[in-house]
Amino acid sequence: MKNSVVLVGDAVHATSPNAGQGASLALEDAMMLVKCMRDLPNMEQAFSMFQKLRRDRVERIVKYSRSIGQRKHATNPVQVFFRDLMLPKFLKQANKDSLGWMYDYQTDWKEKITI
Repeated sequence: MKNSVVLVGDAVHATSPNAGQGASLALEDAMMLVKCMRDLPNMEQAFSMFQKLRRDRVERIVKYSRSIGQRKHATNPVQVFFRDLMLPKFLKQANKDSLGWMYDYQTDWKEKITI
């Protein structure tokens, strides 16, 4: 597979900084790409599987991060007032487990990738 390129991290899925996941996604991508290259017989299959395995998680994080950003940028004075009034209450009630899908993600190095 001559002249092939695989993009990882912000080069392929730049997220807004609202969720703070840019560097984490790049590291996760690198780990998954290496696993695919280690376990699959050729680079074409490895690259294809890498994309398949990463797509859903990355799209979910990009969407979540964008939604946070949209909520932060209220311009109407009434919206700003209520956002600033209610935000501390929502943050206190936020359940850590509700974001576990994003912050507690782990890649199992020993798990083999198969087609």
